[in-house]
Amino acid sequence: MPVFCCQEEIIMKNIRNLPHLLVDQLQKTLASEEEQLVRLPILTGIASFSFLKSSISSYREIKKRNIDRLNKSLDKFGINKRENKCGITRKLIDNCASVNKITHEKHVADAALIAAMQQISHFNIVNYGTTASYADALNRSDISKILREALEDEKEMDNHLSHIARESVNPSAVFDGKGILNIGEKRF
Repeated sequence: MPVFCCQEEIIMKNIRNLPHLLVDQLQKTLASEEEQLVRLPILTGIASFSFLKSSISSYREIKKRNIDRLNKSLDKFGINKRENKCGITRKLIDNCASVNKITHEKHVADAALIAAMQQISHFNIVNYGTTASYADALNRSDISKILREALEDEKEMDNHLSHIARESVNPSAVFDGKGILNIGEKRF
Protein backbone atom coordinates (compact mmCIF):
# COMPACT_ATOMS: atom_id res chain seq x y z
CA MET A 1 0.00 0.00 0.00
CA PRO A 2 1.42 3.45 -0.89
CA VAL A 3 2.41 5.90 1.82
CA PHE A 4 -0.13 8.67 2.23
CA CYS A 5 -0.74 11.57 4.48
CA CYS A 6 -2.46 10.00 7.47
CA GLN A 7 -2.62 6.55 5.83
CA GLU A 8 -4.26 4.91 8.82
CA GLU A 9 -7.44 6.90 8.12
CA ILE A 10 -7.90 5.13 4.78
CA ILE A 11 -8.34 1.82 6.54
CA MET A 12 -10.68 3.28 9.18
CA LYS A 13 -12.87 5.02 6.57
CA ASN A 14 -13.36 1.81 4.63
CA ILE A 15 -12.62 3.44 1.28
CA ARG A 16 -13.83 0.94 -1.29
CA ASN A 17 -12.68 2.18 -4.69
CA LEU A 18 -10.23 4.36 -6.51
CA PRO A 19 -12.58 7.34 -7.02
CA HIS A 20 -13.13 7.54 -3.25
CA LEU A 21 -9.40 7.13 -2.64
CA LEU A 22 -8.67 9.92 -5.13
CA VAL A 23 -11.10 12.30 -3.42
CA ASP A 24 -9.76 11.37 0.01
CA GLN A 25 -6.19 12.00 -1.16
CA LEU A 26 -7.18 15.34 -2.72
CA GLN A 27 -8.70 16.40 0.59
CA LYS A 28 -5.65 15.31 2.57
CA THR A 29 -3.26 16.98 0.17
CA LEU A 30 -5.31 20.16 0.45
CA ALA A 31 -5.11 20.00 4.25
CA SER A 32 -1.36 19.48 4.00
CA GLU A 33 -0.91 22.44 1.65
CA GLU A 34 -3.00 24.70 3.89
CA GLU A 35 -0.90 23.70 6.90
CA GLN A 36 2.27 24.46 4.95
CA LEU A 37 0.97 27.85 3.83
CA VAL A 38 0.20 28.87 7.40
CA ARG A 39 3.47 27.65 8.87
CA LEU A 40 6.03 28.59 6.18
CA PRO A 41 6.48 32.15 7.54
CA ILE A 42 8.05 30.58 10.64
CA LEU A 43 10.76 29.14 8.42
CA THR A 44 11.41 32.48 6.74
CA GLY A 45 12.33 33.84 10.16
CA ILE A 46 14.77 30.98 10.77
CA ALA A 47 16.67 31.28 7.49
CA SER A 48 19.70 33.57 7.54
CA PHE A 49 20.73 33.46 3.87
CA SER A 50 18.68 36.13 2.05
CA PHE A 51 18.25 34.02 -1.09
CA LEU A 52 16.85 31.19 1.06
CA LYS A 53 14.43 33.61 2.76
CA SER A 54 13.13 34.78 -0.62
CA SER A 55 12.86 31.16 -1.80
CA ILE A 56 10.69 30.28 1.18
CA SER A 57 8.50 33.29 0.40
CA SER A 58 8.14 32.17 -3.21
CA TYR A 59 7.31 28.66 -1.95
CA ARG A 60 4.33 30.22 -0.18
CA GLU A 61 3.11 31.43 -3.58
CA ILE A 62 3.36 27.85 -4.86
CA LYS A 63 1.32 26.73 -1.86
CA LYS A 64 -1.40 29.27 -2.74
CA ARG A 65 -1.51 28.04 -6.34
CA ASN A 66 -1.61 24.43 -5.19
CA ILE A 67 -4.49 25.13 -2.81
CA ASP A 68 -6.38 26.73 -5.68
CA ARG A 69 -5.60 23.73 -7.90
CA LEU A 70 -6.79 21.26 -5.27
CA ASN A 71 -10.01 23.20 -4.68
CA LYS A 72 -10.66 23.18 -8.44
CA SER A 73 -10.05 19.43 -8.53
CA LEU A 74 -12.47 18.84 -5.66
CA ASP A 75 -15.03 21.13 -7.33
CA LYS A 76 -14.94 18.87 -10.39
CA PHE A 77 -16.23 16.09 -8.15
CA GLY A 78 -18.78 18.40 -6.58
CA ILE A 79 -17.16 17.87 -3.20
CA ASN A 80 -16.57 20.54 -0.62
CA LYS A 81 -13.37 20.82 1.30
CA ARG A 82 -13.54 19.18 4.68
CA GLU A 83 -11.58 20.19 7.70
CA ASN A 84 -8.61 17.93 8.02
CA LYS A 85 -5.20 18.08 9.60
CA CYS A 86 -2.13 16.21 8.52
CA GLY A 87 0.14 15.03 11.31
CA ILE A 88 2.93 14.18 8.87
CA THR A 89 3.01 17.73 7.52
CA ARG A 90 3.04 19.18 11.00
CA LYS A 91 5.98 16.96 11.99
CA LEU A 92 7.92 17.85 8.84
CA ILE A 93 7.43 21.57 9.44
CA ASP A 94 8.29 21.18 13.13
CA ASN A 95 11.49 19.48 12.00
CA CYS A 96 12.29 22.52 9.85
CA ALA A 97 11.50 24.89 12.69
CA SER A 98 13.83 23.05 15.07
CA VAL A 99 17.01 23.35 12.97
CA ASN A 100 18.22 26.35 14.93
CA LYS A 101 18.28 24.12 18.02
CA ILE A 102 20.97 21.87 16.53
CA THR A 103 23.51 24.63 15.87
CA HIS A 104 24.25 28.28 16.41
CA GLU A 105 26.15 28.45 13.10
CA LYS A 106 23.84 30.24 10.65
CA HIS A 107 25.10 28.50 7.52
CA VAL A 108 24.82 25.07 9.14
CA ALA A 109 21.27 25.90 10.25
CA ASP A 110 20.45 26.99 6.69
CA ALA A 111 21.85 23.70 5.33
CA ALA A 112 19.71 21.75 7.80
CA LEU A 113 16.69 23.93 6.96
CA ILE A 114 17.10 23.20 3.24
CA ALA A 115 17.28 19.47 3.94
CA ALA A 116 14.14 19.63 6.07
CA MET A 117 12.32 21.73 3.45
CA GLN A 118 13.27 19.18 0.80
CA GLN A 119 11.64 16.49 2.92
CA ILE A 120 8.42 18.51 2.70
CA SER A 121 8.87 18.97 -1.03
CA HIS A 122 9.48 15.24 -1.55
CA PHE A 123 6.37 14.47 0.50
CA ASN A 124 4.40 16.79 -1.80
CA ILE A 125 5.94 15.22 -4.91
CA VAL A 126 4.78 11.79 -3.73
CA ASN A 127 1.28 13.07 -2.98
CA TYR A 128 0.85 14.84 -6.32
CA GLY A 129 2.42 12.07 -8.38
CA THR A 130 0.32 9.34 -6.78
CA THR A 131 -2.90 11.35 -6.89
CA ALA A 132 -2.32 12.29 -10.55
CA SER A 133 -1.82 8.61 -11.39
CA TYR A 134 -5.19 7.85 -9.77
CA ALA A 135 -6.80 10.53 -11.92
CA ASP A 136 -5.12 9.01 -14.99
CA ALA A 137 -6.44 5.55 -14.10
CA LEU A 138 -9.93 7.04 -13.83
CA ASN A 139 -9.57 8.82 -17.20
CA ARG A 140 -9.83 12.18 -15.44
CA SER A 141 -7.25 14.01 -17.54
CA ASP A 142 -8.75 17.33 -16.39
CA ILE A 143 -7.78 16.56 -12.80
CA SER A 144 -4.52 14.85 -13.72
CA LYS A 145 -3.41 17.95 -15.65
CA ILE A 146 -4.04 20.19 -12.63
CA LEU A 147 -2.19 17.83 -10.30
CA ARG A 148 0.76 17.47 -12.67
CA GLU A 149 1.14 21.26 -12.76
CA ALA A 150 1.44 21.20 -8.96
CA LEU A 151 3.85 18.26 -9.23
CA GLU A 152 6.09 20.22 -11.61
CA ASP A 153 6.06 23.24 -9.27
CA GLU A 154 7.15 21.02 -6.38
CA LYS A 155 9.92 19.43 -8.46
CA GLU A 156 11.10 22.86 -9.54
CA MET A 157 11.25 24.04 -5.92
CA ASP A 158 13.15 20.90 -4.93
CA ASN A 159 15.70 21.56 -7.69
CA HIS A 160 15.92 25.20 -6.66
CA LEU A 161 16.63 24.24 -3.04
CA SER A 162 19.28 21.76 -4.22
CA HIS A 163 20.92 24.52 -6.24
CA ILE A 164 20.97 26.91 -3.26
CA ALA A 165 22.45 24.19 -1.07
CA ARG A 166 25.06 23.10 -3.58
CA GLU A 167 26.17 26.53 -4.77
CA SER A 168 25.90 28.68 -1.66
CA VAL A 169 24.82 27.29 1.66
CA ASN A 170 26.69 23.98 1.88
CA PRO A 171 30.08 25.44 0.88
CA SER A 172 29.58 28.13 3.54
CA ALA A 173 28.73 25.50 6.16
CA VAL A 174 31.85 23.39 5.65
CA PHE A 175 33.89 25.26 8.26
CA ASP A 176 32.87 26.20 11.76
CA GLY A 177 32.87 29.81 12.93
CA LYS A 178 36.64 29.65 13.53
CA GLY A 179 37.49 28.53 9.99
CA ILE A 180 38.23 24.98 11.14
CA LEU A 181 36.79 21.91 9.48
CA ASN A 182 35.61 19.63 12.30
CA ILE A 183 34.55 16.05 11.71
CA GLY A 184 34.00 14.22 14.95
CA GLU A 185 37.14 14.59 17.05
CA LYS A 186 39.40 15.28 14.07
CA ARG A 187 40.28 18.80 13.04
CA PHE A 188 41.34 19.51 9.48
